[in-house]
Amino acid sequence: MSSAPTLFELSSHASAPIRDASAGYFGCPIAVTITHANAQSPYVTGFLHFWAKYVTGFNFELHCQKALRGRLSSHIKTRSTPLAKRFVLDELGNYDSLYICGVAAGPLSSRQLNNFHLPLQWSPGSRMVVMTYNGYMLNVENGVALPIPELASGWNGLSAAYTRCCNFRFCVHRFGYPSSHSHRCATLFAD
Repeated sequence: MSSAPTLFELSSHASAPIRDASAGYFGCPIAVTITHANAQSPYVTGFLHFWAKYVTGFNFELHCQKALRGRLSSHIKTRSTPLAKRFVLDELGNYDSLYICGVAAGPLSSRQLNNFHLPLQWSPGSRMVVMTYNGYMLNVENGVALPIPELASGWNGLSAAYTRCCNFRFCVHRFGYPSSHSHRCATLFAD
């Protein structure tokens, strides 16, 4: 079972998924600033992988990052994400949600508890601060966290690689899961 990031503050605003960010966020896209009180490096460290993706749909045949259809952000990525810099995440005009993920460094047995998962939905004026397992603070503007509900072991006949994967579980909750595998993937927008 994966632990959720620590939420320090969350403004509640009713909002809908982004359908056209160029028309929808009215000059206030999701922005993220990452800080650490005792950083030893000017960049985010302590993650094997650290990324953000503009989610446009769900590839239900895959798990992990590949389940999330869409484009990776060039701002938030492994070993080159600077601290104390405000990133305006507006690189893609049409997307449903933004997913920030960090695969924790360290023994495989502890990664599931320390991995960082933060799916976000645009919500103008909202602010929240989220802390990772290793003390990084993500200050999020104009976004609210979306849920990642659990799936039962063996759900739909799938292996634990799928049912325990936060990316896959998020997509099932957000986009639904097809009743037959006749569709290749659920997509809201073209990539």
